[in-house]
Amino acid sequence: MRWRALQTFARPAILATAPLLVAATIAIAGPPWISIEYPPNRLDKDTRGALALVRIYHHENAGQFPVEGTAEGIVDGQRVSLPLKFSAVGDEGVWAAWGKIPEEGNWVLAIHGTDGISKAEVSILAALAEGNQEISFVKVPRSREGNWPRAASDRDVESMLQTAVVMAEAQGRSPFNAITVGEAAMGLGGALLLLPFGLAAVRRRREGEVA
Repeated sequence: MRWRALQTFARPAILATAPLLVAATIAIAGPPWISIEYPPNRLDKDTRGALALVRIYHHENAGQFPVEGTAEGIVDGQRVSLPLKFSAVGDEGVWAAWGKIPEEGNWVLAIHGTDGISKAEVSILAALAEGNQEISFVKVPRSREGNWPRAASDRDVESMLQTAVVMAEAQGRSPFNAITVGEAAMGLGGALLLLPFGLAAVRRRREGEVA
């Protein structure tokens, strides 16, 4: 009877602690976060010349988790992929991304990391501009469930690369470039030169109507 009583009392206790154990497991194995810092500090010898700095967090805590990545580009209509190098710098959890990106073509940095605790993979994509040495746009692929960062697919990379192409073309068609401004100034000057002749023609027509 005593053993059965203990079993009776123990069963509710086990059931009550089960949700706590599940919650603790989720908290420990939750998805990581990835972020990018640009531009790196040029006054720091460890980051001078780096493309960007990358951090991976497990919840709010940064960690020295593995990072890898490539530069994905389109040059003369051809897809090109170049490896990036990473070095740990400064505080724990900070990586400097290194690589020589050609000035030709359109490029995207595709950087991936793995949380050493939950083993979840995350990615961050950065489109380059201004001679492919500056970051103009950043995107972190998210999951549909929970809107958490996830690993980038090939489709994500290709979509980001097309975005880089469109942005570069838009910059090239800017209405405020020197040629367009010059043409606008010439057009305005021509209109000002023709204005007196137009006023004179209107005046003569009115005089003819009065006569």
